[in-house]
Amino acid sequence: MKELTDRIWNNIEGGYKIKFNPVEIIRLFQNDIKSAEVWESVWNELHHQGDIGEASYAVIPYFIEAYLKNDILCWELYSYISTILVERHRKSNPIVPKWIESDFDNSLDQLFIRSGNDLKIAEDEINIRSIIGFITLYKGLIKYGALISTFDESEIEEIVNDRFAWKELYQ
Repeated sequence: MKELTDRIWNNIEGGYKIKFNPVEIIRLFQNDIKSAEVWESVWNELHHQGDIGEASYAVIPYFIEAYLKNDILCWELYSYISTILVERHRKSNPIVPKWIESDFDNSLDQLFIRSGNDLKIAEDEINIRSIIGFITLYKGLIKYGALISTFDESEIEEIVNDRFAWKELYQ
């Protein structure tokens, strides 16, 4: 992975399609993966209404590396990565930069391995849904993964009621 002092960080774009250096967010994440400040910065700077930039991809290997050193379950990480894995297919978004592509792919492989253990210990809906959404996207089922990782319980209920008459036919 590139050193955080590398000049390349000054020349990439964030979610607003303007230059954004994500090094401070990476460092904050490395110190506290559950920090509200970190996640506010991630969502404010690296994703905007479906738009992502090179920085949105580039932080992922660093985030996963830090995450794998912790025993904390972090649905926010799974949710962010799932969002990026969906939005990378949007025609207006860039592809994963060549300089980070190998690290990006390898880190996703490592998170996939970890996700099985995280799923075993996950007990609440947001953790389970975030992990399953990531797994589905990782395995290439983009449309399914988009639904699982973004729809909440009420939205899923609406779909199954409309499609299967769930309330009338199932317990």
